[in-house]
Amino acid sequence: MKTVFKKCIAIAMTIACLGGVGTIAFIGDTAPVGITANATQGENPVLGDIRNPGKFTKELRTINGNGVSKFKAYRSGLKVTKIVIKNTSGKTLSTKEACVSTSIKKWTNSAKSNTYAQISLKSNGVNIVHVYYNDGNSQTIRVEANKYTYSYKDSGFASNFGLVNHGLAAVKQKWWYEYGGKKIGSVDCASLIYTYRNVGGQNKMDFLSNTKAEGLKWGYVKNGIPRVHGLGLHQPGHVAIYAGNGNTIDARSYDEYCVKKYYNFASNFNEWFYIVGVKYPVTGWVKIDGKPYYYQNGQYLVNCTKKINGVTYKFASNGVANKNPAESAYSKTQYKVYKK
Repeated sequence: MKTVFKKCIAIAMTIACLGGVGTIAFIGDTAPVGITANATQGENPVLGDIRNPGKFTKELRTINGNGVSKFKAYRSGLKVTKIVIKNTSGKTLSTKEACVSTSIKKWTNSAKSNTYAQISLKSNGVNIVHVYYNDGNSQTIRVEANKYTYSYKDSGFASNFGLVNHGLAAVKQKWWYEYGGKKIGSVDCASLIYTYRNVGGQNKMDFLSNTKAEGLKWGYVKNGIPRVHGLGLHQPGHVAIYAGNGNTIDARSYDEYCVKKYYNFASNFNEWFYIVGVKYPVTGWVKIDGKPYYYQNGQYLVNCTKKINGVTYKFASNGVANKNPAESAYSKTQYKVYKK
């Protein structure tokens, strides 16, 4: 029986510093947040460290990943004098109308008297926040809040196609990369995997060792990867989900700080492994991202034609069939745990 797990909510905010010389800093959130920022300090784009207004970094990162859904805008040595919220048509909004609430705060960790704008998310929508400073310049910040329903489809247990669909949801919904993040929408490489039905084994920092301890199959990427969706991939200090056809689903601390699907990237890893707690197909159909694949002897078919239950199917080099089977066919697929 198919089950759908739903969990509400994500937030995506895009910040652009359009006026004045300054910095933008931000704090983490209780829900998924993706932030990109442009600010200017001299000639190089930089971001401010909210814990130290005099320190700058080129690295975009969450300052406090377990904080609340708010961020701060400031310009070093200056005071925020006014904050105005407008919609995309230019109409000034009250905080009740807008998707954000704002306030002017005074630094508590600095001897300086400067103030900053604290901006918090409220609901869905796109609005523009104008932050004015006592030197007459301003910052213009676009804030976009998008709630979504997180869902994946599997057979009621942890399956390889369920894991890949979970990873693809993270890609499509732009889950935020956060080192140590452990919740839907805000993950690192390991928690991207175990937020799907808590798979991976007891030691969340070493899935490959868990696989070996359980006696599951694993091997070296250089010797070839089985045609199996949802395997784990390992390189020193990092893991990813194998999405088939040489592709990976990966949470890394670069590339817009979002979970990404990387094409033809699997060869960069050292080992592949069957993940503890996940069942993999023996024979039958699976559906990944809405596309049908057929497994035979534990691997999906490629570059062939096969008659299944009286219907002839053609399978492309990436394994996708040229037509869908009856929906009832998916529930007949046999699964097992693959051991050495």
